Amino acid sequence: MADSGRAHAKQYFPELLLPVSLSLGEPQLPPASAGDPPTLADKIAIPDFGTGAMENWGLITYRETNLLYDPNESASSNQQRVATVVAHELVHQWFGNTVTMEWWEDLWLNEGFASFFEFLGVDHAEKEWQMRDQMLLEDVLPVQEDDSLISSHPIIVTVTTPDEITSVFDGISYSKGASILRMLEDWITPEKFQKGCQSYLEKYKFKNAKTSDFWAALEQASKLPVKEVMDTWTNQMGYPVLNVKDMRNITQRRFLLDSRVNSSEPHSIFGYTWNIPVKWTENNESRITFYNRSETRGITLNSPNPSGNTFLKINPDHIGFYRVNYEVSTWEWIATNLSLNHKYFSSADRASLIDDAFALARLLRASVLGLACKMGDSDALNNASQLFQEWLTGTVSLPVNLRLLVYRYGMQNSGNETSWNHTLQQYQKTSLAQEKEKLLYGLASVKNVTVLSRYLDLLKDSNLIKTQDVFTVIRYISYNSYGKTMAWNWIQLNWEYLVNRYTLNNRNLGRIVTIAEPFNTELQLWQMESFFKRYPEAGAGEKPRQQVLETVKNNIEWLKQNRDTIRNWFFDLNG
Repeated sequence: MADSGRAHAKQYFPELLLPVSLSLGEPQLPPASAGDPPTLADKIAIPDFGTGAMENWGLITYRETNLLYDPNESASSNQQRVATVVAHELVHQWFGNTVTMEWWEDLWLNEGFASFFEFLGVDHAEKEWQMRDQMLLEDVLPVQEDDSLISSHPIIVTVTTPDEITSVFDGISYSKGASILRMLEDWITPEKFQKGCQSYLEKYKFKNAKTSDFWAALEQASKLPVKEVMDTWTNQMGYPVLNVKDMRNITQRRFLLDSRVNSSEPHSIFGYTWNIPVKWTENNESRITFYNRSETRGITLNSPNPSGNTFLKINPDHIGFYRVNYEVSTWEWIATNLSLNHKYFSSADRASLIDDAFALARLLRASVLGLACKMGDSDALNNASQLFQEWLTGTVSLPVNLRLLVYRYGMQNSGNETSWNHTLQQYQKTSLAQEKEKLLYGLASVKNVTVLSRYLDLLKDSNLIKTQDVFTVIRYISYNSYGKTMAWNWIQLNWEYLVNRYTLNNRNLGRIVTIAEPFNTELQLWQMESFFKRYPEAGAGEKPRQQVLETVKNNIEWLKQNRDTIRNWFFDLNG
């Protein structure tokens, strides 16, 4: 790695340390038992590291892609990844090291807090990245999809075995934890939230703590019923959708992707109702109306405008961890105004409204470029292919921010065994871990089953494909329409090998079964169920198995309900 890469990793540390220290207080380190005292800033990048990073006191360890960045060779997304991971591990010096959760059921006190504050720290260092808006897209909206499954789990969940402990290092502990903190900070105000955090960290310095201890610190700082409200968000899975009538009458119900399942299961002591600080704006003035779960008939927002003609924007910036469903006439009004003057809504509002609408309609989202290439858009694919061919012949140096796109879709559209071999050689030559990862994705995109089969075989060669990258490559191959079934079949055929190499307690092995989430036929479902019956010991993969089966069943049902409607729509469109 060039000196520029090391310099970049270093320069972020002081920029991130300042805002985090202002929010959480001065960092604490344990007294040294002998020799020099430990330092906060020592970091090391490890070439083959299964975990993304580890917040060890005195020496934080990282995967190379999460620490080293070369401004001349790395994409902007790599730069942002380095900043967020460094910030995440920095926050762990407070939440995790200075104060440690009493038991693993409160893992979110470590991971949810680090995931939340990483965005705040990087936002201070790189204002133009708009990290608070990115948090909505990277954490809040994706985990809402996960948490709308019946196989989700509460943030605070009983765990007793090593496999159960490993399994809760998931999106619920990280992203949902961060999301409810985002809502909580907005409700009690950032100033009181900061005061409560500092009080909690000081009281339990070098000790263990529980979620209830954190709630108590925030209640003391805010004089608000934090525990009464937040227990409904941490001690039961899922989240509500607020149904809005006449623009101001609101009721809540549990939001589930599968409307056929029993919404009261599994049992919840709160009956899947929530205490909700409902935020809303009218004429750019924000208010919060508290929705107590005991109000079974719902609540009415008291607007100063008695005519009811103005639009009440409920959950602005998607600050609350819930969805909003308006009446048809209101959705039509929103769609019209988004089209005529999209700046009427903030960027976060637009993302929230579109995601709520799509989720409520049970549609999938896709990026514009990805969709264009997947749908065979000739201009998009031809441009990718042209750049790819020029890269193969050495006549062009690809812009760093276009490399992943070109490697993927250039290989997909025009790749063959010769170009695949060249790409593999480039993978072996480059020393930059982030570039290697992009090339691995490109190699997985070739439309040639013989070459893909060879690629899968290479996964057993640890001298070529690092142990940390095996599951990444399998997932990349599963994104390839030619490789989707091949990757799943390879996992089934090599399951015993993978278990021996990684053990059932490995979280990445446990989650790899989720590559089957796009499956949508009864045959595929039967094959999955048969495989799980053949290997009933799931280890850390028990919850991912439940979730992927539920997702595939939902896919099958969705197609049954909508296939004919969509087919007819396309026929009508083509005249």
